[in-house]
Amino acid sequence: MLNFKKIELKHRLVLEKYLYKYGEGSCQHSFANMYCMSNKYGDEYCQFNDCLYIHRANRDTEEYRVYLAPIGKGDFKEQIEIILKDAHSYGKKVKFESVTETIMEKLEKVFKKFFIYKDCRDLYEYIYTNEKLTILPGHSLASKRTDINRFWRVYGERVHIEPITEGNVPYILDFQKKWLSSREDSSNTKYLNHENIMIEQALNNFKDLCLSGIVIFIDGKICGYAFGYRISDTHYDVIVEKGDRQVKDIYRILNMELVNRCCSNIDFINREEDLGVLGLRKSKMSYYPDVLLKKFIVCEA
Repeated sequence: MLNFKKIELKHRLVLEKYLYKYGEGSCQHSFANMYCMSNKYGDEYCQFNDCLYIHRANRDTEEYRVYLAPIGKGDFKEQIEIILKDAHSYGKKVKFESVTETIMEKLEKVFKKFFIYKDCRDLYEYIYTNEKLTILPGHSLASKRTDINRFWRVYGERVHIEPITEGNVPYILDFQKKWLSSREDSSNTKYLNHENIMIEQALNNFKDLCLSGIVIFIDGKICGYAFGYRISDTHYDVIVEKGDRQVKDIYRILNMELVNRCCSNIDFINREEDLGVLGLRKSKMSYYPDVLLKKFIVCEA
Protein backbone atom coordinates (compact mmCIF):
# COMPACT_ATOMS: atom_id res chain seq x y z
CA MET A 1 0.00 0.00 0.00
CA LEU A 2 1.34 3.43 -0.95
CA ASN A 3 1.90 5.95 1.85
CA PHE A 4 0.33 9.17 0.57
CA LYS A 5 0.90 12.63 2.07
CA LYS A 6 -1.22 15.74 1.67
CA ILE A 7 0.51 18.15 -0.72
CA GLU A 8 1.86 21.21 1.09
CA LEU A 9 3.91 24.22 0.00
CA LYS A 10 7.07 22.72 1.46
CA HIS A 11 6.79 19.82 -1.01
CA ARG A 12 7.14 21.99 -4.13
CA LEU A 13 10.74 21.09 -4.97
CA VAL A 14 10.13 17.39 -4.29
CA LEU A 15 7.19 17.23 -6.72
CA GLU A 16 8.71 19.54 -9.32
CA LYS A 17 11.63 17.12 -9.64
CA TYR A 18 9.18 14.75 -11.36
CA LEU A 19 6.55 17.09 -12.81
CA TYR A 20 9.07 19.40 -14.48
CA LYS A 21 10.99 16.55 -16.09
CA TYR A 22 8.37 13.93 -16.92
CA GLY A 23 5.19 15.97 -17.42
CA GLU A 24 3.78 16.30 -20.94
CA GLY A 25 3.13 20.03 -20.83
CA SER A 26 -0.23 19.33 -19.20
CA CYS A 27 -1.72 21.72 -16.65
CA GLN A 28 -2.37 18.64 -14.50
CA HIS A 29 1.40 18.31 -14.13
CA SER A 30 1.63 21.61 -12.28
CA PHE A 31 2.53 21.84 -8.60
CA ALA A 32 0.76 25.20 -8.36
CA ASN A 33 -2.50 23.66 -9.59
CA MET A 34 -2.17 20.63 -7.32
CA TYR A 35 -1.61 22.81 -4.27
CA CYS A 36 -4.15 25.51 -5.05
CA MET A 37 -6.89 23.07 -6.14
CA SER A 38 -6.54 20.96 -3.00
CA ASN A 39 -10.06 21.97 -1.96
CA LYS A 40 -11.47 20.39 -5.12
CA TYR A 41 -9.20 17.40 -5.78
CA GLY A 42 -7.49 16.73 -2.46
CA ASP A 43 -4.28 15.65 -4.22
CA GLU A 44 -1.86 13.57 -2.14
CA TYR A 45 1.55 12.31 -3.23
CA CYS A 46 3.85 9.38 -2.63
CA GLN A 47 7.43 8.83 -3.82
CA PHE A 48 8.31 5.20 -4.40
CA ASN A 49 11.16 3.68 -6.45
CA ASP A 50 11.93 7.05 -8.12
CA CYS A 51 8.34 7.47 -9.28
CA LEU A 52 5.70 9.99 -8.23
CA TYR A 53 2.20 8.74 -7.45
CA ILE A 54 -0.75 11.15 -7.09
CA HIS A 55 -4.01 10.17 -5.37
CA ARG A 56 -7.04 12.47 -5.83
CA ALA A 57 -8.62 11.87 -2.43
CA ASN A 58 -11.65 14.12 -2.95
CA ARG A 59 -12.54 12.34 -6.19
CA ASP A 60 -12.85 8.85 -4.71
CA THR A 61 -16.21 7.09 -4.90
CA GLU A 62 -17.61 3.94 -3.34
CA GLU A 63 -16.45 2.00 -6.41
CA TYR A 64 -13.24 3.78 -7.45
CA ARG A 65 -10.04 5.11 -5.92
CA VAL A 66 -8.83 7.93 -8.19
CA TYR A 67 -5.26 8.68 -9.34
CA LEU A 68 -3.22 10.50 -11.92
CA ALA A 69 -0.98 8.32 -14.07
CA PRO A 70 2.41 7.60 -12.41
CA ILE A 71 5.21 10.05 -13.24
CA GLY A 72 8.89 9.11 -13.33
CA LYS A 73 11.42 6.49 -14.24
CA GLY A 74 10.97 2.76 -13.96
CA ASP A 75 8.86 -0.04 -15.34
CA PHE A 76 5.44 1.28 -16.37
CA LYS A 77 3.64 -2.07 -15.94
CA GLU A 78 5.04 -2.42 -12.44
CA GLN A 79 3.98 1.12 -11.54
CA ILE A 80 0.39 0.49 -12.65
CA GLU A 81 0.35 -2.80 -10.75
CA ILE A 82 1.44 -0.92 -7.61
CA ILE A 83 -1.51 1.45 -8.03
CA LEU A 84 -3.89 -1.48 -8.60
CA LYS A 85 -2.63 -3.12 -5.43
CA ASP A 86 -3.09 0.13 -3.50
CA ALA A 87 -6.69 0.59 -4.68
CA HIS A 88 -7.58 -3.06 -4.10
CA SER A 89 -6.33 -2.82 -0.51
CA TYR A 90 -9.22 -0.39 0.03
CA GLY A 91 -11.66 -2.71 -1.73
CA LYS A 92 -11.92 -0.40 -4.74
CA LYS A 93 -11.12 -0.37 -8.44
CA VAL A 94 -8.70 2.08 -10.07
CA LYS A 95 -9.75 5.19 -11.96
CA PHE A 96 -7.20 7.42 -13.69
CA GLU A 97 -8.21 11.02 -14.42
CA SER A 98 -6.69 13.40 -16.97
CA VAL A 99 -4.83 10.69 -18.87
CA THR A 100 -2.95 11.83 -21.97
CA GLU A 101 -3.09 9.94 -25.25
CA THR A 102 0.52 8.80 -24.76
CA ILE A 103 -0.29 7.16 -21.43
CA MET A 104 -3.56 5.72 -22.73
CA GLU A 105 -1.71 3.99 -25.57
CA LYS A 106 0.80 2.52 -23.11
CA LEU A 107 -2.04 1.21 -20.95
CA GLU A 108 -3.77 -0.33 -23.96
CA LYS A 109 -0.55 -2.01 -25.08
CA VAL A 110 0.48 -3.39 -21.69
CA PHE A 111 -2.90 -4.21 -20.13
CA LYS A 112 -4.99 -5.04 -23.23
CA LYS A 113 -8.69 -4.99 -22.26
CA PHE A 114 -8.12 -4.60 -18.52
CA PHE A 115 -9.23 -0.93 -18.60
CA ILE A 116 -12.15 1.03 -20.10
CA TYR A 117 -11.26 4.31 -21.84
CA LYS A 118 -13.46 7.40 -22.16
CA ASP A 119 -12.49 10.33 -24.39
CA CYS A 120 -13.11 13.60 -22.50
CA ARG A 121 -13.30 16.48 -24.98
CA ASP A 122 -14.14 18.94 -22.18
CA LEU A 123 -10.70 18.27 -20.67
CA TYR A 124 -8.63 18.71 -23.83
CA GLU A 125 -5.91 21.30 -23.21
CA TYR A 126 -5.13 24.14 -25.61
CA ILE A 127 -1.43 24.67 -26.30
CA TYR A 128 -0.01 27.43 -28.50
CA THR A 129 3.43 28.51 -29.59
CA ASN A 130 4.77 31.67 -27.96
CA GLU A 131 4.83 33.34 -31.38
CA LYS A 132 1.16 32.50 -32.01
CA LEU A 133 0.05 34.48 -28.94
CA THR A 134 2.50 37.37 -29.10
CA ILE A 135 2.71 38.12 -32.83
CA LEU A 136 -0.71 36.79 -33.94
CA PRO A 137 0.65 35.92 -37.38
CA GLY A 138 -1.29 35.30 -40.57
CA HIS A 139 -4.69 36.07 -42.01
CA SER A 140 -6.59 33.84 -39.56
CA LEU A 141 -5.57 36.02 -36.60
CA ALA A 142 -5.93 39.37 -38.35
CA SER A 143 -9.13 40.24 -36.46
CA LYS A 144 -7.35 39.79 -33.15
CA ARG A 145 -4.58 42.16 -34.25
CA THR A 146 -7.32 44.64 -35.14
CA ASP A 147 -8.92 44.26 -31.69
CA ILE A 148 -5.62 44.86 -29.93
CA ASN A 149 -4.81 47.93 -32.04
CA ARG A 150 -8.27 49.31 -31.26
CA PHE A 151 -7.70 48.83 -27.51
CA TRP A 152 -4.48 50.86 -27.64
CA ARG A 153 -6.10 53.57 -29.77
CA VAL A 154 -8.93 53.94 -27.26
CA TYR A 155 -6.96 53.72 -24.01
CA GLY A 156 -3.35 54.47 -24.98
CA GLU A 157 -1.39 56.22 -22.23
CA ARG A 158 -4.22 55.69 -19.73
CA VAL A 159 -3.04 52.07 -19.46
CA HIS A 160 -0.49 50.92 -16.90
CA ILE A 161 0.70 47.31 -16.67
CA GLU A 162 2.79 45.96 -13.80
CA PRO A 163 3.84 42.55 -12.45
CA ILE A 164 1.88 40.93 -9.65
CA THR A 165 3.69 41.51 -6.34
CA GLU A 166 2.89 41.15 -2.66
CA GLY A 167 2.14 44.89 -2.69
CA ASN A 168 -0.71 44.75 -5.22
CA VAL A 169 -2.20 41.36 -4.24
CA PRO A 170 -4.76 42.95 -1.83
CA TYR A 171 -6.09 45.13 -4.67
CA ILE A 172 -6.29 42.12 -7.01
CA LEU A 173 -8.20 40.14 -4.39
CA ASP A 174 -10.65 43.02 -4.08
CA PHE A 175 -11.08 43.08 -7.88
CA GLN A 176 -11.58 39.30 -7.89
CA LYS A 177 -14.30 39.61 -5.23
CA LYS A 178 -16.15 42.13 -7.39
CA TRP A 179 -15.63 40.01 -10.50
CA LEU A 180 -17.14 36.97 -8.78
CA SER A 181 -20.06 39.00 -7.42
CA SER A 182 -20.88 40.16 -10.95
CA ARG A 183 -21.46 36.52 -11.92
CA GLU A 184 -23.77 35.46 -9.10
CA ASP A 185 -26.43 34.41 -11.61
CA SER A 186 -24.03 32.22 -13.60
CA SER A 187 -24.96 28.61 -14.32
CA ASN A 188 -21.36 27.72 -13.40
CA THR A 189 -21.59 28.92 -9.78
CA LYS A 190 -20.11 25.75 -8.27
CA TYR A 191 -17.11 25.85 -10.62
CA LEU A 192 -16.59 29.61 -10.06
CA ASN A 193 -16.61 29.14 -6.28
CA HIS A 194 -13.99 26.37 -6.51
CA GLU A 195 -11.96 28.56 -8.83
CA ASN A 196 -12.22 31.51 -6.45
CA ILE A 197 -10.80 29.44 -3.59
CA MET A 198 -7.94 28.42 -5.88
CA ILE A 199 -7.28 32.04 -6.88
CA GLU A 200 -7.17 33.22 -3.27
CA GLN A 201 -4.82 30.36 -2.38
CA ALA A 202 -2.54 31.24 -5.30
CA LEU A 203 -2.45 34.99 -4.71
CA ASN A 204 -1.87 34.62 -0.97
CA ASN A 205 1.12 32.34 -1.67
CA PHE A 206 2.23 33.95 -4.93
CA LYS A 207 5.95 34.22 -4.20
CA ASP A 208 6.33 30.82 -2.51
CA LEU A 209 4.57 29.13 -5.45
CA CYS A 210 6.93 30.83 -7.94
CA LEU A 211 3.99 32.19 -9.91
CA SER A 212 4.29 35.11 -12.32
CA GLY A 213 1.63 37.47 -13.58
CA ILE A 214 0.44 40.92 -14.59
CA VAL A 215 -2.12 43.52 -13.49
CA ILE A 216 -3.63 45.98 -15.95
CA PHE A 217 -4.81 49.40 -14.78
CA ILE A 218 -6.78 52.01 -16.72
CA ASP A 219 -6.84 55.47 -15.14
CA GLY A 220 -5.33 53.92 -12.00
CA LYS A 221 -8.13 51.35 -11.61
CA ILE A 222 -7.60 47.60 -12.00
CA CYS A 223 -9.45 46.26 -15.04
CA GLY A 224 -7.79 42.84 -15.29
CA TYR A 225 -5.11 40.46 -14.11
CA ALA A 226 -3.58 37.17 -15.20
CA PHE A 227 -1.03 34.75 -13.82
CA GLY A 228 0.58 31.40 -14.50
CA TYR A 229 3.36 28.99 -13.73
CA ARG A 230 6.29 27.48 -15.58
CA ILE A 231 5.70 23.72 -15.74
CA SER A 232 8.79 22.65 -17.70
CA ASP A 233 11.74 23.94 -19.72
CA THR A 234 9.39 24.44 -22.66
CA HIS A 235 5.86 24.95 -21.27
CA TYR A 236 4.05 27.64 -19.28
CA ASP A 237 0.60 27.14 -17.77
CA VAL A 238 -1.79 30.11 -17.87
CA ILE A 239 -3.81 29.47 -14.73
CA VAL A 240 -6.06 32.54 -14.48
CA GLU A 241 -7.16 35.44 -16.67
CA LYS A 242 -9.83 37.79 -15.25
CA GLY A 243 -10.96 41.03 -16.83
CA ASP A 244 -13.67 43.65 -16.62
CA ARG A 245 -15.87 42.90 -19.63
CA GLN A 246 -16.96 46.54 -19.77
CA VAL A 247 -13.43 47.19 -21.08
CA LYS A 248 -13.64 46.00 -24.66
CA ASP A 249 -10.85 43.59 -25.72
CA ILE A 250 -9.39 43.33 -22.21
CA TYR A 251 -9.00 39.56 -22.55
CA ARG A 252 -7.08 39.97 -25.80
CA ILE A 253 -4.64 42.26 -23.96
CA LEU A 254 -4.33 40.00 -20.91
CA ASN A 255 -3.57 37.03 -23.15
CA MET A 256 -0.88 38.81 -25.16
CA GLU A 257 0.74 40.81 -22.36
CA LEU A 258 1.05 37.89 -19.92
CA VAL A 259 2.97 35.91 -22.53
CA ASN A 260 5.03 38.95 -23.58
CA ARG A 261 6.07 39.80 -20.04
CA CYS A 262 6.28 36.41 -18.29
CA CYS A 263 7.10 33.86 -21.00
CA SER A 264 9.77 35.45 -23.19
CA ASN A 265 12.01 32.34 -23.11
CA ILE A 266 9.27 29.67 -23.09
CA ASP A 267 8.25 27.93 -26.32
CA PHE A 268 4.71 26.73 -25.57
CA ILE A 269 1.80 28.25 -23.68
CA ASN A 270 -0.88 25.97 -22.19
CA ARG A 271 -4.20 27.80 -21.75
CA GLU A 272 -5.82 24.79 -20.06
CA GLU A 273 -9.23 23.23 -20.73
CA ASP A 274 -12.59 24.72 -21.66
CA LEU A 275 -14.53 22.39 -19.29
CA GLY A 276 -17.33 22.19 -21.83
CA VAL A 277 -18.15 25.91 -21.64
CA LEU A 278 -19.08 26.67 -25.25
CA GLY A 279 -18.08 30.35 -25.17
CA LEU A 280 -14.68 29.45 -23.74
CA ARG A 281 -14.22 26.70 -26.31
CA LYS A 282 -15.02 29.09 -29.14
CA SER A 283 -12.56 31.64 -27.77
CA LYS A 284 -9.72 29.15 -27.35
CA MET A 285 -10.29 27.56 -30.75
CA SER A 286 -10.29 31.01 -32.36
CA TYR A 287 -6.55 31.23 -31.62
CA TYR A 288 -6.01 27.98 -33.56
CA PRO A 289 -4.12 25.86 -31.00
CA ASP A 290 -0.90 24.27 -32.22
CA VAL A 291 -1.58 21.28 -29.98
CA LEU A 292 -4.95 20.10 -28.69
CA LEU A 293 -3.79 17.81 -25.90
CA LYS A 294 -6.31 14.97 -25.73
CA LYS A 295 -7.38 13.73 -22.30
CA PHE A 296 -9.08 10.53 -21.19
CA ILE A 297 -10.61 8.96 -18.12
CA VAL A 298 -9.52 5.36 -17.64
CA CYS A 299 -11.34 2.94 -15.36
CA GLU A 300 -10.54 -0.59 -14.28
CA ALA A 301 -13.07 -2.89 -15.95
